Amino acid sequence: MAPTGRLDPVTLVSSPPSPSQFLDTAIIRAEKAWQQSRKVSRCIAIAGNRIQLRFASDTMAQKLFPALQHLLCASSSSSSNADILIWDSAESGISLPFPEWIEQDYLPRGEIREFSTVGHSRLAYQPGSRVLSVFQADTGRGMVWTVDASTLPYWEQAAPLRSLIHWWCTDRDMQLVHGAAVGTERGAVLLTGKGGSGKSTTALGTALNGLDYLGDDYVICQLSEQRPTVHSLYNTAKINPDTLHWLPGIGERLCNPESLQQEKAVLNLAQHYPQLVCHQRPLKAVLLPTVTDSQESTLTPVRPALAMLAISPTTVFQLPGANQGSLKFMDTPRAPV
Repeated sequence: MAPTGRLDPVTLVSSPPSPSQFLDTAIIRAEKAWQQSRKVSRCIAIAGNRIQLRFASDTMAQKLFPALQHLLCASSSSSSNADILIWDSAESGISLPFPEWIEQDYLPRGEIREFSTVGHSRLAYQPGSRVLSVFQADTGRGMVWTVDASTLPYWEQAAPLRSLIHWWCTDRDMQLVHGAAVGTERGAVLLTGKGGSGKSTTALGTALNGLDYLGDDYVICQLSEQRPTVHSLYNTAKINPDTLHWLPGIGERLCNPESLQQEKAVLNLAQHYPQLVCHQRPLKAVLLPTVTDSQESTLTPVRPALAMLAISPTTVFQLPGANQGSLKFMDTPRAPV
């Protein structure tokens, strides 16, 4: 049987389907949930590409779309590069039969042995949030499913569809990067580093003092012959509650003020500070923030290799399917440090 607390599906099947059969079944069930739902459809634009999001659950739309609200564009399925179905079993009444995965089947980053890559398809299951993501790269079709949308944790709401957007980016000379980004019309800086290094607080603090905000936690970087570019993905900011006193006025605008004992503080900038959020900027430099006892901020040049070491581990270790291609992308010497 599946290990307690790691998998909580609606239906377990003891006669396991093949990986390709399971992936096909997942998409079919998602389409069925969509056909009988109230159909909440949204289209987002990233780097000139359109992704159609079809929510077969009002609750899923309410939970997951606000973080992507600033990317909303005119809906046009004919010009979309991807079509994503998003649903849950609690609201749709449609279960998703799972194989009886055992402890040894679980791989790091949400991957499932033998199921994570099937032809052009990708699959990942996040036990902590109970979210299953499937993407078929050759057709651009995908789905995101959970048992009950009302139980989605705050980090899924603040940064939704991460695995799926990561897979979608890999065929477009783009990379989902663990970091924050701020800037001006002249260009942006990418703030990266391990958790607790200060990148989120720095990004939000500088945005509140006049810089453009492109994102916190994850942004999209794109390489081109002309220049590297950073694209906004989420308009949210996740802040350590202990640092809220440095950001006046934020406390009363948080999405989760009642849960700060257990969660990071989450702020939706598109809702409260829409003028601060922008979609893209040329990437000019990489900054590695470090918290010190000094009362003044200083800039010190570092070797590009240190930037690579700061960006790569947290990006690759968190995204299912991230591999040597992701490392090569981030090692491309386009931006100074």
